[in-house]
Amino acid sequence: RLLSSASSSQSPIVGTGGDEELLKLWDLSTAQPTWKARNVPNDKLDLRVPVYVRDLDFIPKSTTAKVVTGTAYHQIRLYDTKASQRPVWTIKPTDRAVCSVLALSDGHTVVSGDGAGDTYMVDIRNSTIVGKLKGVGGAVTCLQQSDDGKYVASASLDRFVRVYNTASRALINKVYVKQRLRACLFFPNQGASVPVGDDEDEDDDQVWDILAQRDNGGSAPDEDNGEAGSSGVKRKAGPKKSLKKTKKKR
Repeated sequence: RLLSSASSSQSPIVGTGGDEELLKLWDLSTAQPTWKARNVPNDKLDLRVPVYVRDLDFIPKSTTAKVVTGTAYHQIRLYDTKASQRPVWTIKPTDRAVCSVLALSDGHTVVSGDGAGDTYMVDIRNSTIVGKLKGVGGAVTCLQQSDDGKYVASASLDRFVRVYNTASRALINKVYVKQRLRACLFFPNQGASVPVGDDEDEDDDQVWDILAQRDNGGSAPDEDNGEAGSSGVKRKAGPKKSLKKTKKKR
């Protein structure tokens, strides 16, 4: 079953992979496969290693066609099509399935997002984790970099799109989109700037207000003074408790 695909910006090549589908490169001009990966050797028990490619991306600024893949078995694999059919580099940054991968424009950094929202930046030159994009909740469904390379956007199952500064890894902005996104893109506008978002507490309050309205079938009523909300439902204030203490009769 085919689950992921990506295209190279330097040549008319498309890569595909999926459940029991090894990485395969296709020439768009001929619609024929030009390269196919081989599975890694059997494990210590001489059992076949299962294949499950969740996402893939092409490494930019490389002299040869290099592809990075994220698997459902926690691995990030790097393939060099000129060197070998098997991965030349493998790392496990997490104990959960790698749902999305992104090769940054610097040519040596890969961003990976797993099923719990942990988003790591990995340097493929020395196989080390150089940083983490914090604040993501839920499985990461998409990672995307702006054309100028300054920002990285992530979409996840918590229905938020977050934008980070690539260099500092700081959260610049986040937007609640009310839907579970599968992809996100930057507009190709070099002159545009990413606005700085409001305080995270205010964003969280908006989310809880939306959930409260959904539970009450309309706007959430004011619980402090018992007044009606926009839905027209008025809550009755409960009886006030007396603060006077009664003396016990002897």
